[in-house]
Amino acid sequence: MIEGFRVKPRHYKQRIDTIIALLGTDQKSSAIAVEMLRELVAETEELADGINRRT
Repeated sequence: MIEGFRVKPRHYKQRIDTIIALLGTDQKSSAIAVEMLRELVAETEELADGINRRT
């Protein structure tokens, strides 16, 4: 779905796949997944803010 978007975080799908794979395997891996998700959300927000400023 996101592959069709003109503006998106780099390697979005691969990063989401990694996050999902890490969740629930153990506490350390879940913590890594949560941090990766936070970073991805922040990057997505920055891109959205940039688009909103242009319009």
